[in-house]
Formats: sequence, structure tokens, C-alpha cells
Amino acid sequence: MKKNNQTMKFPYINHQIELVIEDKVYKYLKEMTRENLFESLNYIVKEVAGNANKANMKRIHFRRKDLDILDHKEYEEGLKTFQEELNEKPEVYFQLARELGYYVKISMYIEEENLVMMVLDNSPLLPVEVERIREKFKKAAKFKTLEQVFAEGLDLSEGGGFGLIMTILMLRKIGVDEKVFKIMKNEKFTAIHLQLPLNLVSSQESEVIAESIATEIDAIPQFPPHILQLQKILGDPNAEFKDLAKIIERDPALIADLLKTANSVLYALPHQVDSIEEAVKLIGFKGVGTLILTYSTQHLMMNRYRLDVINEIMNHSAEVAFYAHEIAKIFNLKEHI
Repeated sequence: MKKNNQTMKFPYINHQIELVIEDKVYKYLKEMTRENLFESLNYIVKEVAGNANKANMKRIHFRRKDLDILDHKEYEEGLKTFQEELNEKPEVYFQLARELGYYVKISMYIEEENLVMMVLDNSPLLPVEVERIREKFKKAAKFKTLEQVFAEGLDLSEGGGFGLIMTILMLRKIGVDEKVFKIMKNEKFTAIHLQLPLNLVSSQESEVIAESIATEIDAIPQFPPHILQLQKILGDPNAEFKDLAKIIERDPALIADLLKTANSVLYALPHQVDSIEEAVKLIGFKGVGTLILTYSTQHLMMNRYRLDVINEIMNHSAEVAFYAHEIAKIFNLKEHI
């Protein structure tokens, strides 16, 4: 018999609705005196709800493009433009979701001493989607830590399974595994059913996510001494360019990065910069600080993770920094530039 049943139903999921879900999940867990599970279960519910929403949006996309989602060739063709168009025109898709009656339904309840969370959408799973879910579960099952996930690298096409991997890692931390997941489907809907024993849940009071992150951070090696010296000099208002140059001379790879930056199109100088001190003067303390942080972080990570994973993260970070800088200029936020 179900007890303490709470249900939410949305025509689509966006950031504002995610905040509503977050609030309701927290209040529900607080009422059940299970606040310690909020971080992990909030992530899991939003991840599963996001996937359910994506399934609905995908059907809308194929309808807009007049493609047969059941045809393998047309399915692959539709996927190529799906994410880009959804990102460009989310309101168009959300409006169509309302008009066409699509929805994502989230239920939370207690049944036979189990905490149950179920996410349902009205898009029946396709055979190709079932197969991809199975592949993601197989992939997720072999990972024990976040370190292993990043060391292996991820296939980012159609989600790549990272969210599922994180979900399973979180569940393992509280003493359960992927077997608590059930996928139910018929010709009208798909539902993800998650069932956690209350007696098991109540005995796990550890800080799940904090512990995992802290362990991973502790395992990352520290910056070498000369990098720490450079950071100390950069924080000294009385430091001079020559002080930086003396220490940079000890690291040939850093010299190469510094001179490459100084001679890049960013500065477009009429002559080539060959001196370390001249390069430091040109780039400035702030620019050198950014370069050193990027250089040292990248080299540390190269000893721990795969190069393609590092490059992807670094490129993403550079893009975020660029857009943040441009936004700060637009709004005249000088202290952030």
C-alpha cells in the first residue's frame, strides 16, 4: 500500500521547473526525515526527468522534420540536428509539448518500507533506445570511482551515459546498486522506477558527494615548487617582471608557452618576442598568472587523466572564460575583467 504519495507533472523540463523539482524533493525528504539523501536523490531525479524530457523533445523534433523515428536511417539523421535545434529554439519545442500533450510525471511515495521514486513520460521507448540504455548500464557497471570515469573518457553523443554513471556511483555509496532501477514500458509510456529500502537508507548518514569529491581532490598531486613560487610572486604587489622571468627560465615547456602566447595574433606585434622578460612585460602579471595556472593544471592532469578528456575540459573552460569576459565588458563590470 502506498503512503505519503506526492506527484508532480510538467509538459516539459527547463531550468525553472528543475528548481521546482528540487524544492519539492527537498521538502518531501525533510518530511520523511531523510534530508541526508537530498544531494544524491535530487541529482538522480533531475537526471532521469531530464532524460524523460529529452525523449519527448526528440519525438517532437522528428515530427517537425517529418522524419520516421522508427526508420533506423532517418533516426540517425534526425539525431544529428536534434540537440542543436532544441538549444536554439527551446520555446518552440516547449509550446509544441503543451499542444501535443507530452508530459513528464514524477512520483514519490513509501511502499512496503521502501522509498520509491518514479519518473514517467508518454514516449514509448524505441528498440534502438532500449539497446543504448543497456549499453550505458553495461558501461556504468564497470566503474567504481570518478577517477576511472575520467581516465576512460566518455562518448558524448546523445548524452554518452555520464549521468547514468554518476547516478549508479551515488547509489553504490549508500549501499545499493543499479538493480534498484527498473525500466517499465508499453505502447503508451516509459517509466523509470527507483526503489530504496528505508532501513538501508536510514543507516547511511555519510556525506555522499562531498566524500567522493574530497577523495578525488586528495589524490591529485600538488603543483611543483617553482609554480608555487611563481604564484607567490604574482601575489606580491612589489614584485618585478624580472623576478618572474628568473623562475620561468627553469621550465623550458613554460617558456615555450609564454613565448608562443606573446607572439600570437592576440598581440600582433611587428617584431618577434624572444626574451622571457619582454614576454612577461607584454602579457602582464594578470595574463601570466592565467597562463601559469592553465599550464600547470594541464600538466598535472596529463599525469592522471587521458589527454583527450583534459583537452575537452580545457577547451570548455576557455570558452566559458571568454564568454564571461565579454559579458563583463557589456555590463561594464570592470572589477571582473
